[in-house]
Amino acid sequence: MLLSFLLGVAWVPVVEQFEYIWSYLVRIGAFLLMPYTAVFLFGILWKRTNTAGAWAAVIVGLTLAPILTVDSELHFLPVLKDHAVLRPYLNSSLVSLVACVIALVVTMLLTDPPPKEKLENTTFSLDQLRAVERGEMESQHIPLYKDYRPWFVAALILATTLIFITR
Repeated sequence: MLLSFLLGVAWVPVVEQFEYIWSYLVRIGAFLLMPYTAVFLFGILWKRTNTAGAWAAVIVGLTLAPILTVDSELHFLPVLKDHAVLRPYLNSSLVSLVACVIALVVTMLLTDPPPKEKLENTTFSLDQLRAVERGEMESQHIPLYKDYRPWFVAALILATTLIFITR
């Protein structure tokens, strides 16, 4: 607890660089969301996604978030400063997303895949969907709260709605 207090006090000069607290919160939020976006999408779409890869993405994202947040105001990173398209903070947050995806994929490929029993009803499977359509496999009844599909659709609808409302 003392450590988090000291880190908060040390971070005050960074927050002071922003004209409004709201602009700081929006920017830091954009960067902090990237590792969780990568883990969520890969976790649903790729059965190889494992805990080690998820942790790698989160660590990379949480490391890059403060650096990119400060850079969004002061523009000190040469890679982002020299490319005008990456200067806006939402565009540079894609740099964070790409870094998180690279960390996630590399770590997943270097570590063991998760056991098949842990993946049941959690990962999208086109093969399983085709087998049900052909009648080779019976469709399972999964309780709504355990099924990933309605949660995935709800997240997409919510994200799309928020994008259109905040434009």
